[in-house]
Amino acid sequence: MRIAVVALICAALAPGARAQPEANYPDPVIQSARDRFVAGDHAAALAILRPLAKGGAVRAQNILGAAYQYGTGVTADPAQAIDWFSRAAAQGYPAALHNLGYVHEVGMPGLAPDATAARAWYVRAAALDYGPALG
Repeated sequence: MRIAVVALICAALAPGARAQPEANYPDPVIQSARDRFVAGDHAAALAILRPLAKGGAVRAQNILGAAYQYGTGVTADPAQAIDWFSRAAAQGYPAALHNLGYVHEVGMPGLAPDATAARAWYVRAAALDYGPALG
């Protein structure tokens, strides 16, 4: 289970669609956070990511959403997961749009599955040519 969660967090760290500019944070910082997540040092990774996310870095926001979704390094919190995914989605970040689709598709504690909302999020991600949403 832990390996699957780490794999999902690492997937959240993967670059989004080509159209998304990612100049609002330095890649070495994100890479450092990714390396710490993979090594299991979630507290250090989150300490790096939180200021970036609060500053508007879409990948950091998406990663925090995944951390709260799966309870990796934090207590699982559906409201926080949706909040962070939504912040990145509001900036047009395709991975966050897709993640919101997934959360609505499968549901979370306190959030019933909603196929209509899931489809709407997936369609928005697919419109940005985000590969996982195209299936």
